[in-house]
Amino acid sequence: MALVTPGTNPFPLNRNSSNASSGRTTPTPSPTDAERRTIELSTSLDQSTRYAFADLLAAILRMDFIESSDENKEFSEETLELMMKHLKLPEKTNRSIRAHLVGEGTTDDLVALITMVKSDAFLQKNGMTVLLADMVTIFVDTGRYDCRYRVLMRHVSALLAVHWDAVEEIEDTLTHLLIEQQYDESE
Repeated sequence: MALVTPGTNPFPLNRNSSNASSGRTTPTPSPTDAERRTIELSTSLDQSTRYAFADLLAAILRMDFIESSDENKEFSEETLELMMKHLKLPEKTNRSIRAHLVGEGTTDDLVALITMVKSDAFLQKNGMTVLLADMVTIFVDTGRYDCRYRVLMRHVSALLAVHWDAVEEIEDTLTHLLIEQQYDESE
């Protein structure tokens, strides 16, 4: 799931709450805003958009990671599987995208894939940042958000014309939300 607000931070924080013990202002999640903005990309995006996005990810993973080492090949395969599962594509489509990851039957026409993703009505209305917010959430949920995820995100953001600062803001806000959640659970 991703949190959506066109032109704003997809992970809203209520920065006006104060920490009673220290008297300082700390960021805290605003669950009502977050709940109102939660969407499921697998149902919000057209199937052709989900296919194009998954194929774009396969192309980026292939070019950046697949041939550099066995560890990176495993990372690429696991990351693609994770995203395909999240996008809820048909298994026949997933087989095709898996083949594209290893260079079989693929086209490197990234422009066509990017154009297809950018032409999605939902993304035109809500912005490309929702895809990146969704990716950050999915990757953090794995429990191992390493630099390879950031390299992938950096390339996706560049290709979709999303400024990298927006991705870093998503990461920062998610960090604050996780810290706040951990703090609430430990009380």
